[in-house]
This record gives sequence, C-alpha cells and structure tokens, in this order.
Amino acid sequence: EELRSILLLKQLPKLLVLDLCGNELSASVDSRLYTTFHLRRLKVLDGIPIAPAEQQEAEEKFSGKITMELLEDKLGPSPSCYNFRSVDLSGQNLRELGQLLNDDVFPSLRELSLNGNPFSDIRTMGPLSKLLVLKVNRTKLDLEKGMLADGDQVGGIASMPHLQVLEMGVSGITDMSFFAQFPLQTLRILHLPGNEITRLEGLSHMEQLRELVLDKNKVKQVDEGSFEGLRSLRELRMDDNGLKSLSNFGPLPRLRALHLSLNRVTEISELEKLRNLRHIVIINLAQNPVARKPLYRAHLINVVGSARAIDGKEVTDEERERVEQMLQGGGSAAPTGGAGCYVFTEQQQMASQANVPSYMQPSLAGGGDAMQQKATYGSAGAQEGGQRRGDPCARGLGAAIVGGGGVQSHIVMNGMPFGEGVPDAGEVVRFGSVGGGIAGRRVSAVVGDAGGEAGGTARRAPSYHAQSIPGRNAGLEYRPGAMPPGSGR
Repeated sequence: EELRSILLLKQLPKLLVLDLCGNELSASVDSRLYTTFHLRRLKVLDGIPIAPAEQQEAEEKFSGKITMELLEDKLGPSPSCYNFRSVDLSGQNLRELGQLLNDDVFPSLRELSLNGNPFSDIRTMGPLSKLLVLKVNRTKLDLEKGMLADGDQVGGIASMPHLQVLEMGVSGITDMSFFAQFPLQTLRILHLPGNEITRLEGLSHMEQLRELVLDKNKVKQVDEGSFEGLRSLRELRMDDNGLKSLSNFGPLPRLRALHLSLNRVTEISELEKLRNLRHIVIINLAQNPVARKPLYRAHLINVVGSARAIDGKEVTDEERERVEQMLQGGGSAAPTGGAGCYVFTEQQQMASQANVPSYMQPSLAGGGDAMQQKATYGSAGAQEGGQRRGDPCARGLGAAIVGGGGVQSHIVMNGMPFGEGVPDAGEVVRFGSVGGGIAGRRVSAVVGDAGGEAGGTARRAPSYHAQSIPGRNAGLEYRPGAMPPGSGR
C-alpha cells in the first residue's frame, strides 16, 4: 500500500526529478524499480540518475502480469472488490495472470476475456465459482502443464465448476487428449479454431456439449468413436480441415447443423455415410470437390431427408418433391430451372407401334434453353420419318432410320422423356433440320459396337449436345447449353 501511493504522482506528467529519501516507502526493496516503472518520464530518483538498465529491469519485473495497478488503470479504483459481471483484459501483453483473478476480487464475475495475451499458465486463476464464459483465444496456453493446479492448490480450470463456454482459438493446440483430464462436464460450447489439431479425442465426458468448433485445423479423417458420448451436440463446425472422408460422423443423435465446407471430400458415395444423421437441419459442404458433381444436391437431399438448408440455400418443398418423384421413377431425377444436369436411366421400353417409328415432337421451353423430345426407333428395315405439320416448331422435321432392331434405353432430359430406343451397333440415326427457333441445326449420333466407343458429333443446339456413346447398352449423355461455372463437366 505504501508503494501504491506513488501512483498519485502520475498526475504530474512533466515530473523529471523526485527525491523520496527519508520516507518509509523508500525503504522497500522494490521501491526504486516500482517508481521507475510507473513514472516513465522520471530522469533522477533520490539524487541518482535512472540508467537504461534500471528501466529494463523494472519493465521485466512489473510488466506482463495482472496487478492492482493494472486493474485500477483499466477498471477504475475499487475500495475492496469489483462487482463487474464481465471483464475484458484482452491485448494487455500479459505473460502472467497473478493471483487477483478470484472470487475475493471478482465475486460476481460471469465472463472473462483474456484474448491476445502470451501467457501459458492459468493455474494461479481462481477460484471463480460463478464464471460461465472464459475466452483465451490467441494465447500460448499449455494444456499439459498450465491448466490444472498441482496437489492441494486451488486454481486453474478445475476451480471453475460452472464453466459453460470455453474459447481457445489460435492457441497452438496440437493434442486434444489432455481435455479428458479437465472436469468440464458442464461445458456447452467449445471453440478450438485455428489450431494444429490432427485427431479428435478427449471429449467423451462432455455430455452437455452443444456446440463444437474445429475450423481451420488439420483433421484429415474422423476416427471411429471420436464423437462418442456427445449426445447433446447440436452444431459441429469443421470447415477447412482437409477432410477427405465423411466416415464416423456419429453417433450424434441430436445434431442439427453440420458445417464441412472448404474440405477435400470428392466422391458422391461419401454422402451416403451421413445417412445416420437423421435430424440435420443445416448442412454445408460448399467448396468441396463433391459439390461440383452432377446431382450432388439431389443426392444430399435424399440422404439427409431432414435438411432444410444446403450450402446456404433453402431446400424447398418443390425441390424435395422432384427428388422423391425421381426416386419413385427408378432412377435419378433431372433438376429443372437451370440446375445444369441431366439424368439417365437404363430402362427397357417397347416401341409404340411395331415396325413404325413415332415422329420427333420437339417443343421449346424457356426461350429455347430446354428441349423436350421423344422419338421411338423401330425394328428391322429402313424407316423414313415424316413431318408433323401441326406444330410450328416441328415444321420441316424429318427422321431417317437405317437398319432395324434396337437396345431400348430411356433417357430423361429436364424431367421429360427424350427418346426411347437406341439402334444396334453400327446403325445410324439422323435427325433432320428442325424448324422454328432452332431451324437449320442438325444432330447425328453413331452407336458403336459392344466393345468399342463410337464418336458422337453435334453441331451446337440451344439446349444440348450429343455425346459419345460407350458400348451397346449405355444411354446417351447430354449436357445443357450453358453449364454453371465450376461444374467440372
């Protein structure tokens, strides 16, 4: 208390020379260093000039730790204790926390922020019996040696019995196994983003945990049993981890939100591994390679039937109905409305009339961006197409079919049947010029033999391209006229 009276001299900003000889406070061992540290402009103390080495020694002794002087400077003077519910001491360059963060000084403390300080040890903190939120982001906290007090000492993470929120982002954490030693049964939110974590472990005793954030770590895969015991978890964030597989995401019976963007999940088959997450409402796999696959969204809607938003976009009732109709049809449905994908199924179909081909029935929808066509190719013998003059868009349309017989293949284009019947190997199908909005355009396709791959050519049509057909039993593959950017096809 005698030394702290020197702080009253801070009100003299131009003070350069001070003589305290003969006063009781000058008898203290640390009086000279204490005075030098707090009166930064002082040049001469007790008749002796202050050397740079003394200033450096004073800095090392009194800076970087929580003292009453620091608390009074940041929080104001207090006769006995502070009744604040929230205290923020972020960015104070604290290397040591001292012994002032306890119930005696802060009897009502609920939230404590110590972000951006280079301390590595919190064992001198506590007890803080009412603390609910502890934020120690961007620190150098040592999980092995700096969290639990030794022996009979009271302090550290164990002296916060009601802690519900713990944030330890960007703190250089590499090993999560130490969490198994911490009494965090009441913890509800755990944030560990921006660390060097490679394996998920040590969490099974956190039965009340509801939110787990592990963004920007290095978890390439989730081991079996990593989430064992987390039966209350509602939200899981693992963005930007380099994750390659979706295995072992469970059991998480109450999970509502799953965020896995900016990872390396590639295969559509990985989505099936999320089927056991039956209560997901929000799921995010954006900026994964799999998100550029055709029918990615439809597959995800099918696998995670409870999802209400995928990659930030709402799943509408109409979209869900289209997926259900597609599944009931025995294949995959083609999304409409510019989704940029077509779906193909191999189904045996019978010609509408024996030895008589039905004619092409083209129509234009959406300004020529989507075509709906149906054609049936007959059996043996050469057949010549006619013209259907009732439809102005079909004027001048003709179809010539060489040869006969065919492998029946059903192709869905924008949710509508495109054609029934593909000729046998070596046969040629030619579509004549189409009038209306796409007059003068031709498409030809050659079906290869069973073992080879024949070329398919197409002069550009407004809504599709004919592609090469691999083998006898394969369906034609079509692409829309304008593919979405980054679609990968």
